[in-house]
Parts: sequence; C-alpha cells; structure tokens
Amino acid sequence: MSAGPVVAAARRAERRLVEYLREAGAMSPASASPIPDQSWMGSKALRRMLAAGALREADAGYYLDEAAYSAYRTARTRKMALIMAPLVIAAILVIWWAAMR
Repeated sequence: MSAGPVVAAARRAERRLVEYLREAGAMSPASASPIPDQSWMGSKALRRMLAAGALREADAGYYLDEAAYSAYRTARTRKMALIMAPLVIAAILVIWWAAMR
C-alpha cells in the first residue's frame, strides 16, 4: 500500500485547518477561535501542528502562528528533499548502469 493517499489526506487536513483559522482571523491569542467539530480536519493534523508550534492554543481556542507555520512548512519540505534526493540519485545510477551494459 502506498503512503501517498495518507500523506495527501494529512496535507489536506492541515490546509483546511489553516484556511479556517485565516478566514476566522485567528492570528493572535486575542483573536483565537474555537475549531468546530475537530473530526473534519483530523486530530492528527491538529496535534502535529500544535507540536510544531504552528498552531497555538489560547483561552478562546486556537490561532495560527504564521512565522512558525512557515518554518514548519520549510522544515517539512527540507525533510522531503533529504528523503527524495538519494532515491533520485539511485534511480539515475541504475538507469545509467543499465544503459552502459
């Protein structure tokens, strides 16, 4: 089974949560907003973003820390690049090796 659909669903849940908070104007502790029915966006996405500091909890609910969210996305992209680069290089080497035979 491929992890692709799972990763896509997680990214979609994060994106929906970020869009909701941005539309609600929840960008600071003073403007924090409750998240209605957390099941729609996935509790794993909420926990992951809270752990990363991209989301913060306040008395009135949650708010998006834009700077931390940007750093979170950059780190995630960098991690993916570090995973994919050796795979791409290996594929190129296999193709090159096969062409040389």
